[in-house]
Amino acid sequence: MTKEERAVELFKQGYACAQAVSGAFCEELGLSLEKALEISCAFGAGFSLSRNTCGTLSAMGMVAGTVINDHTPQAKKQVYAHVKELSRRFEEHFGTTQCSELLKNISRKSSLKPMERDEQYYKERPCVALVSYAARELEAWIEEYRATQAKNNAALRG
Repeated sequence: MTKEERAVELFKQGYACAQAVSGAFCEELGLSLEKALEISCAFGAGFSLSRNTCGTLSAMGMVAGTVINDHTPQAKKQVYAHVKELSRRFEEHFGTTQCSELLKNISRKSSLKPMERDEQYYKERPCVALVSYAARELEAWIEEYRATQAKNNAALRG
């Protein structure tokens, strides 16, 4: 099963968008599935239903930061640059990074609480597509990042 398939599966099981993405990448986070789901729970629905930054993008940032980070304060510069690029790509693809804009066709009243996951829910919301995109792009980015790091390390060993 690909990361994308796993993320979509988790979302369809009822987990929030951020949980679905972080859960699919729990190994990269160095966490059990359960712990990844716990840590990312508040990031769903644009940060706990506040409809700010899309939870899938927040999860992408968590995973990318973990993949990059060397546990030094200086690492944040590199993390910020990569996550900013992932965010730019997300916005280019969807037109925004804001949950409220991504869900603009959903009534504000119904979007302020977790909804029952039924056929209508999935039909009205782009969330499955967002989860799918985030997992697919994140997996490709990780492969690219690790290949670049391996190439750079090989060049240093020369």
